[in-house]
Amino acid sequence: MTMATESQNQVVKWNSSSQIADPNVPRDDREALKMYEEALEKSTMAQSDSVTPDDRAELFYNVGNVRERLGMNGESAYRECLALKESHNEARNNLALLLMRRGAYVEAVSELKCTGLESCENQINLGVALECLGKTEEAIEQYEAAITQNPKDPRPLTNLGNALIKLDHIQRAFECHEKAAELGGDTDATLRFNLATSLEAIGQVQAAVAQYEAVLKLDPLCSSAHINLALALQDLDASTQKDRIAYHLETAVELIPNDLDAWLNLGDFRLESVDDNTMSIRALDAFEKACKTKEGQFSPEAYLGKASALSQLNQIQAA
Repeated sequence: MTMATESQNQVVKWNSSSQIADPNVPRDDREALKMYEEALEKSTMAQSDSVTPDDRAELFYNVGNVRERLGMNGESAYRECLALKESHNEARNNLALLLMRRGAYVEAVSELKCTGLESCENQINLGVALECLGKTEEAIEQYEAAITQNPKDPRPLTNLGNALIKLDHIQRAFECHEKAAELGGDTDATLRFNLATSLEAIGQVQAAVAQYEAVLKLDPLCSSAHINLALALQDLDASTQKDRIAYHLETAVELIPNDLDAWLNLGDFRLESVDDNTMSIRALDAFEKACKTKEGQFSPEAYLGKASALSQLNQIQAA
């Protein structure tokens, strides 16, 4: 069976606050965008020194921020800002995050390094970009530097733990996730989920079960927690936990009906739990749905599961 993917690294979001203090700035973002764009147009036509390049840079920066809040792309505005003022680190940081969002990690690393900042936030983001490029050891250096900057911030600890798992440093990864969960308190489902996966990795399955249950109290719709909890319960004692295991696996496929692994896990569980034809039919149904997912069309596991279910139903020719 397949464990759900570990939670993603935490990225520091862009700074989207306006930099120009003006009591007449409207609260509505669409009105604000119109106002900033009109101000830029007027500044272009201005024939005096009343509007400096730095002023225009701030206007472009604010346009980028408002566009992002409206779900529009602020990249071009941030680039215009930087063309006028190279030292505008807030715009450069926001641009780097947009580049990361569309997978341009090489350019994002370049922009983040160009800021020259050694803040916790910059080091976290640089670490994430480096890790996405496969440079895990360099990413670890950035996360460790971020922890030094702010040892009470759970974000770099979380990312460091995830990176260490990739290098099979399981015990140290657990220690990072445990510390992050302590710092994050009892209300952060992501930190609890990471701790649970680390506990499983070091063999503390019962403790992991408790953490997955805590995650689901915070976020009942977390499909990964439903799947991992079911698998952990199977590791503990599948024979006495069948109803709970079935509930969590069935909930997972309801939450993510197009996920191959969710259907495979449910199909495998039903195959292993067969006590009559009804369960075999239900296992066959799960594998058929697995085959119909986008990835399942090319999944040997899905078709092998389907064949096994057909064999249990004595449909040898079909198998």
